[in-house]
Amino acid sequence: MTRCYVSLRPPVAVGDAVAEVRGDDDRVRWSDPDDYHVTLRFYPDVDRDRLVEALRTFRFPPIEVVGGPAARAMFDQVVAVPIGGADEIVTAVVEATRSLAPKPSPFRGHLTVGYFRDGAERAFVPRPVEIGWVATSMIVVESIPVGGRYDHGDLAEVAFAI
Repeated sequence: MTRCYVSLRPPVAVGDAVAEVRGDDDRVRWSDPDDYHVTLRFYPDVDRDRLVEALRTFRFPPIEVVGGPAARAMFDQVVAVPIGGADEIVTAVVEATRSLAPKPSPFRGHLTVGYFRDGAERAFVPRPVEIGWVATSMIVVESIPVGGRYDHGDLAEVAFAI
């Protein structure tokens, strides 16, 4: 059993667009654009092989993902771009994996782009950014504890029906 999550990974152009609005605010530890993802569903303790198997039977059309209108403070600790367009796919992922995990937390679509240092969220000014892409697959990621943090590695990519 392991920690895993299922996510959408944006294309490089999305990371480039977000990087342009980051600036040099030292109150924020900015994430590497290569690490950007939209978590659809988190599994704190799951059989990773059964998770991948359940999702391989998944059939869903490509979806249009939209983000914006700004990178802003969310959840008291992160800078994120709100994401829309993924609600139906989240419902389908939850249904496909219902036997593997308890009831999920409500989905609040977002692309985390940074983490606040020491209460900086109170002074953070939203930065305009609008992004979008067509998602044609999702990624199953394993999250392994290593020395007080987590290393992430892709287990599988699950293509949507095209």
